[in-house]
Amino acid sequence: MLSLLIIFCVLLSPSIYFYLKYNKKFEDILPLTIFSIILIIYVLGLFNQLKLGVYIVVILSIILYILSIINVIKNKKNLIKIIKNFLTPGFVLWCFAFLTLCLFYRGRMIIKWDEFTHWGDVVKMMYQNNFFSTNPNSLSAARAYLPSMSIFQYFFQVLSVDGFKESFLFISYQLFGISLFLPFFKNIK
Repeated sequence: MLSLLIIFCVLLSPSIYFYLKYNKKFEDILPLTIFSIILIIYVLGLFNQLKLGVYIVVILSIILYILSIINVIKNKKNLIKIIKNFLTPGFVLWCFAFLTLCLFYRGRMIIKWDEFTHWGDVVKMMYQNNFFSTNPNSLSAARAYLPSMSIFQYFFQVLSVDGFKESFLFISYQLFGISLFLPFFKNIK
């Protein structure tokens, strides 16, 4: 559970910062956050430094939390008003989806052929070797598999304090999809 709390906080940090600094809604920032995470890890993965990419994302998240706290203190913002405005229907839906997915997929294992031979295998190879499955040294069965979704799944795995958890593959995959639809909820009051 600690792993999921860490992941939740890392994913939330840019939304809090950009809400406080530029009054941007959570629904607009979360998809950009996910794509930024994928991009950072991808770029470092080109140099066979996938874990370094995750650590950089976590460090950036901590920096954004510090800047958010400084912004609140410096501008003497009312915390209750901030929380009320930040708790949009999209945010509540995403939190509910996050919690529901964590409970639903708890303990889930890869059991289907496609799951094992493609994205499950790719993420596990990335996790064990710190490089993409397309690397010539990779033993992955799906060496030509596109990395974007597997990078986000890898991000979840590296932040797991309990090691590799197959259930995180499913949770991250579903959260990615749900997050892409959040901007449609930004005008709902």
